[in-house]
Amino acid sequence: NEELQSTCEELETTKEEVESTNEELTTVNEELRHRNHELAAASSDLANVFASTQIPILIVDGSLLVRRFTPITERVVRVIPTDVGRPLGDLRLRIRLPDLEARTMAVIETLSVGQVDVQDDQDRWWSLTIRPYITVDRRVDGAILVFTDIDATKRFGQQAEERSESRRTLLLEAEAARGEAQAANVAKASFLANMSHELRTPLNAISGYADLMELLVHGPLTAAQMKDIGRIKRNARHLLSLINDILDLAKIEAGATDLQLDVVAVDGAITTLREMVYPQLRAKGLSFTHAASDLFVRADAEKLQQVLLNLTTNAIKFTSSGGITIRCSHAGAVVTIEVVDTGIGIPADQTTRIFEPFIQVGRSLTHVNNDGVGLGLAISRDLARAMGGDLTVRSAMGNGSTFVLTLPAAEHGGASPAASPGASTIG
Repeated sequence: NEELQSTCEELETTKEEVESTNEELTTVNEELRHRNHELAAASSDLANVFASTQIPILIVDGSLLVRRFTPITERVVRVIPTDVGRPLGDLRLRIRLPDLEARTMAVIETLSVGQVDVQDDQDRWWSLTIRPYITVDRRVDGAILVFTDIDATKRFGQQAEERSESRRTLLLEAEAARGEAQAANVAKASFLANMSHELRTPLNAISGYADLMELLVHGPLTAAQMKDIGRIKRNARHLLSLINDILDLAKIEAGATDLQLDVVAVDGAITTLREMVYPQLRAKGLSFTHAASDLFVRADAEKLQQVLLNLTTNAIKFTSSGGITIRCSHAGAVVTIEVVDTGIGIPADQTTRIFEPFIQVGRSLTHVNNDGVGLGLAISRDLARAMGGDLTVRSAMGNGSTFVLTLPAAEHGGASPAASPGASTIG
């Protein structure tokens, strides 16, 4: 009887613990339902934003499988919702571009931006821009195809050629239309960036609570509860993927980003850069040379890497022989980093225009199909100026180009990791 009484007391204690755990679980379930409702509302908002975008956008992964697209993409490619996951080559194009797959794969492999003007089956002109899809961990995971309606501008240009007496008026009208379109794109990109940022906060909270529940922090869960948590996490990952797609596109179009200024070792940044561009250098048989440097700058390490990568990939793209040299110097409170190539060069009257958004002067400098500078140089100069420096260029046709990046000098003190000093050359 005493043992039975003791067992009953233990069972009573266990019962109280189970009841307490059930109460906690009920509270957490209520909170998860509330978060799930917020997630559904945020997903609806983001889906509506994507659906209302009046620009044909098609996103493919690294294997050229369709990831997602805006509804208006049907104007240039015959797509339906069930085409998600199908190869790009299986889609029926409304545009006259038989080598679309090859162009897209070339962008993924070279990290360059492809641009071409094409006509659809109704003779309407579109400007197709293909950009590499870069993940948050700086990995290439596909490409983004953006179709811009340039029919009005194109026909304006054709009419200007046919009627030279009205050329000035037509060019002014085309410039005004372009300015309006650019302003609209900037406003759209800013809205998408802000919306994506606001959606990240509740999404991270939902994912965090789901992880805690899955780790059994609040006690054991039933099979049905574990299944519900799995659904929550799958939906959270799906929404995060959608947010990253839109945020990446918005950053490309607007160049809007936050800066985390710190002391950065120049040598470390160049060493990392060399590793990133080595496959492209090797593919074209170019050399890469830079002398050891013990200089430090005050900059955002990631954005500095982005600027150097853009300058170097542009130099590689427009250089067919020779190589790339990076020189560093220090004068007063300024550190200068020069990216020197042996490429085709830039005419003197175009050295300022290449930093304007959407200007692709490089395409008109040679008969070789070197598709555009795009927004890269404009974004790089804006980032340099935002970090307290500047970006300029010296060049002459046939004698290569030298892009000069200046940044505030800094004293060594807890800098971002730098490579061991020592000159290096690869080829």
